[in-house]
Amino acid sequence: MIARLLQGRSTVVLLPTGGGKSLTYQYSGMLLPGMTIIVDPLIALMIDQVDNLRGFAIDMVAAITSIMETQDRERVIGQMGAGDLAFVFISPERLQSEDFRQRLQDVAARLPISLAVVDEAHCVSEWGHDFRPSYLHMTHNLQKFCASAASKPTLVALTGTASFAVLTDIQAELGITDESAIVLLDPSTEKNSLSRGARAS
Repeated sequence: MIARLLQGRSTVVLLPTGGGKSLTYQYSGMLLPGMTIIVDPLIALMIDQVDNLRGFAIDMVAAITSIMETQDRERVIGQMGAGDLAFVFISPERLQSEDFRQRLQDVAARLPISLAVVDEAHCVSEWGHDFRPSYLHMTHNLQKFCASAASKPTLVALTGTASFAVLTDIQAELGITDESAIVLLDPSTEKNSLSRGARAS
């Protein structure tokens, strides 16, 4: 799956909790030029991911959240523009901010955003049509405002549990049409994960 990302091939990764989903984009992001943008549904998840990366001595990482002071958000955006960050975590709602989208586009014009990661991607299917409509426009926003004339991000969708219907929905919503795009750990993982997803959906 890492080889797919290094080749610029958008991918849906279905692995159980603790199965190494985050490592797929973290390792790939360290090997690719520029920056990785990660969309997370919850602030707690963003903070946890930032802390985990810093725990591994990867300090070129930050999150932009609604609970931050304005000056702290401005500082992170400044670090993005200066190329000082390898990983930046945001919410799907952040991509609806006209000011942030413009500034993200300015960043993308100066340095590549190699990966655009949708964490907990089952939310695209389960929340996108009612609870959090920002998910409905997320793919368009990522592809438009994280791209430049020279490069565009590879989309990565991560989920720990999903039914076949949800996986199909994720592919449709993110526009990932490659038949080999869904990556699973092994047949037993596929069976167990899809079973849990079917019960949850």
